[in-house]
Amino acid sequence: MNLTNFKKSGYTLIEVLISVAILSIVIPLFFSFLNKAIFKIKFHSSLNDAIFLAQRKVEYLFEKKFTDNSLEDTNKSNNNFLLIVVNKNQVENNFSSYANQNFDHYEVVSLNNKNYYLFWNIANDNTINPLTTIKRIVVIVFWISEGKGHQVSIKTFLRDTS
Repeated sequence: MNLTNFKKSGYTLIEVLISVAILSIVIPLFFSFLNKAIFKIKFHSSLNDAIFLAQRKVEYLFEKKFTDNSLEDTNKSNNNFLLIVVNKNQVENNFSSYANQNFDHYEVVSLNNKNYYLFWNIANDNTINPLTTIKRIVVIVFWISEGKGHQVSIKTFLRDTS
């Protein structure tokens, strides 16, 4: 048998082992990055929905008359801290009681199979100009994702134009 005419075909054992080792490092890294990307996409989708709901609530309030019930300051004790951090445990356990104690108005909105808790606080404010009546409005949207509480808020002012 002549070994000089033998053509080498296929891979050696070392080449196969190196390929398997490289793949065993690369594939888990790829899936780790993919998992993080999916989580970020879901979170930012929820964040986008929350911002949309907050903006929609502000627009809704701006369309109301200055004396409308949805613009009433029903809880004057919260006027010094209108922008508060929502407590996840209290929202989950006793939403209505928590909302009544800390906010002027609230509602629950379901969007894209997720519950969003909308709170808005109103405070009459004459500190900017004592001759005009202004209301400070803070809209807070709270939601729970991956077991953690998240919130966005919009603070704005509404002037009596009547």
